Amino acid sequence: MKLLAPILVTGGTGFIGRKLVDLLLEKGHQVASFALPGEPVPEHWGARVKVIRGDITQAQDVRAAMQGIKTVFHLAAVVGLGAYEKHRQITIEGSRHIFDAALDNDSKVLLAASIVVYGHQIQNGVCDDDMPHGKHQGSYSWAKMAQEKLALEYRDKGMPLTVIRPANVYGVGSGPWVEGLFSMITNNSLPIIGDGSGNSGLVHVDNLVDAFVMAASSEEALGKIYTVCDGLDVSWSEYFHGLADMLKVSQLPKVDRQDLIDAASLYDKPELLEIADDMPTMPLEFINLIGNSNLFDSTRIRQELGWKPKTTYEQALAEIKESLKA
Repeated sequence: MKLLAPILVTGGTGFIGRKLVDLLLEKGHQVASFALPGEPVPEHWGARVKVIRGDITQAQDVRAAMQGIKTVFHLAAVVGLGAYEKHRQITIEGSRHIFDAALDNDSKVLLAASIVVYGHQIQNGVCDDDMPHGKHQGSYSWAKMAQEKLALEYRDKGMPLTVIRPANVYGVGSGPWVEGLFSMITNNSLPIIGDGSGNSGLVHVDNLVDAFVMAASSEEALGKIYTVCDGLDVSWSEYFHGLADMLKVSQLPKVDRQDLIDAASLYDKPELLEIADDMPTMPLEFINLIGNSNLFDSTRIRQELGWKPKTTYEQALAEIKESLKA
């Protein structure tokens, strides 16, 4: 199946979005990026990418951006911390606007979901595509669960949909899993939880965008959910120390997982949909990931679409180290 154009990428100026747009351009596709008014775009795009300005929370802006679009990669969302209401307005209701327009236009939707939809089940072992949503661990997982549920409701109404659940996306420019960790290492606030032996559940951004394009080009992928993880044997301790070595930091603090949970629970109350505006501790969402083994089964996308990681862990760390020097 050919990837149908014109193509729209929401969140195209973000970490994953930029890589996805670049790959689509490399493959000769006609691409538009939906961006906020005044939001900077990569200079190297030049005139090759049509930049459509608007706000995803405004239905009329989304409808105008979606005119004539045959394939939309929907990446726009609030990432990480933030009030539940902000996540609701942007991630959930913004997605509703995308889905409404896609249903009217018969546009194919590739949704960037997340492994955080597994919620508390990450603590219990391997998570796979057919596993139901777990209990949310914060505002991000709450919103991503609601977003995915909404997408599946629109799929059942006839919207062409494929859901991609990325694992922990790393690579040069990753806010949560490279730049954010560098900042924490510098501030001596990135801990090894317990013995740090849990799997880090990483997927390199280049491998992830390959999965998006493969799924968008496949009839087999319609209606499916695919979890995308490189399947590395790399622990949190190994990954964190690999980054710390680049900063010439030899030791990271060690903490007890329950102590972190107890501290976070004073300010972070998922069951009440509450989180402190200025979170003074590590949030529960983050602890749920780095405090556990992240085991995600990507068998379906490997077998059905032939996806496999191309960028290795060693290549990825070399690129991150080189970018840090630059």
